[in-house]
Amino acid sequence: MAMQPTWLDNVIQQAIDTGDPTVIAQAIAKSQQFLDAIKRGIAHKPKPGVMGPTPAQMIRQEISKAIAAVS
Repeated sequence: MAMQPTWLDNVIQQAIDTGDPTVIAQAIAKSQQFLDAIKRGIAHKPKPGVMGPTPAQMIRQEISKAIAAVS
C-alpha cells in the first residue's frame, strides 16, 4: 500500500541515487523541516521540577510530528 507523500519523500528522493545511507541520512538531517522541528523542541523545554517529557522527548515529539506532516 502506497503511503501519502510527505516532504521527507522529496528529501530522500534527492539523495537516493547515491545509494549511500550516510548521504541520505545527512540530507534528512540538513533539511529545513528537520532542523525546524528540532528548534521547536528546544523552544518547548520543560520547566525544571515539572513532571512531563524530558527535553530530548520534546525534540523527538517535534521530529515525529514533522515526519508525519503531509506535504
